[in-house]
Amino acid sequence: MRMVFFGDYCVSKPRQPVLSSRLQERLRAADVIGVNFEGPVVAMTEAPAPAPAPKAGPSIAQTMQASETLKHLGCTHAALANNHIMDYGKAGLTQTMASLSQLGIVHFGAGENFDAAYAPYYATIGEQKIAFCSFAEAQFGVLQEANESGGGFAWMDHPKARQSVQEASELADLVIVQVHGGLEMAEFPLPEWRRCYRELIDLGADLIIGHHPHVAQGHEIYRGKPIVYSLGNFYMDVMLAQKDTGHGLMLDVDLSDDELKCSLIPLVVSGNEVDLDLSDHAAGRQSERDDLLKDEQAYAKAVDDICASSWETIYETYYAASMLGLGPRLRFKSLPRWFKSLAAWLLRGRRGTASRHLLLLHNIRIETHRWVVERALAGRKH
Repeated sequence: MRMVFFGDYCVSKPRQPVLSSRLQERLRAADVIGVNFEGPVVAMTEAPAPAPAPKAGPSIAQTMQASETLKHLGCTHAALANNHIMDYGKAGLTQTMASLSQLGIVHFGAGENFDAAYAPYYATIGEQKIAFCSFAEAQFGVLQEANESGGGFAWMDHPKARQSVQEASELADLVIVQVHGGLEMAEFPLPEWRRCYRELIDLGADLIIGHHPHVAQGHEIYRGKPIVYSLGNFYMDVMLAQKDTGHGLMLDVDLSDDELKCSLIPLVVSGNEVDLDLSDHAAGRQSERDDLLKDEQAYAKAVDDICASSWETIYETYYAASMLGLGPRLRFKSLPRWFKSLAAWLLRGRRGTASRHLLLLHNIRIETHRWVVERALAGRKH
């Protein structure tokens, strides 16, 4: 049995992605081809256009052709637990699930109620029963309470998620867990994510697949089980102009004689074509990401550095904006203290209270943001 997994997929523009001939050839014999379906399918051309759900951060809507394109690319499985799947509320989620179901693409990780969102998807392939689980960190749209209505996605830190993995390990021969979380644009995971993913292995998962950072990260073997921290992007047309977001990974999984063998193959997007990147440079960068996770001293320094720089360039501004009403592009590091206080007083009413509160909620609810800020402040000289 052979399975292939890709990272984040979003088609928000008329131009549709295509696969190179050699990538198509690599996919031809796969029994499972899975992606993270990043954002709902929404009919934006209809009048009046649907309104995005209240949240902090950008809202993403995929075209009505996005599901059909995914089917044409050969996809069979779509993970829905991510921070954009509820960008257009229950209507967007319902339309997305219906679109995928009509095309025969199975989906999991989100649903119209709590139990549906947290339920694994079971499939028997050959002689193997496989459980597929999908969770995400606590972003907007997460289902955190069993009595919540309106739909949403499964939270990776909910006891129900752990229960689902444990039960799946008892019912299935193989448990594959996809988790959507992590620090965007970072080429290594935070220690908290490593602990979380290892705990899922301890609970019975056989393979952990991460996405959300939009760039590739390293992988490691824990208790004989592979953990891939981020596959990066598969095809995200809303991000192609950003550095390194057109470089992801393909995870090739082979299961024969009850042995799980995994290999990571770099990908590159050129225009709208997704191709294998078989260059020495791409292979070397991935080796560096893997090696960093093995070097405790270098890894710890990299974590400290990125948390400190993220606080100075991003989070300090975010917290000031959410509590004082300052513009999100204001950089505090270069400003004298008296000017910061004056600007805060003058601009306090610039941003609406509701949007400031959503931004503050965004920063304290989401695990990655909270962990980065905690590490950055703990490491500062007071």
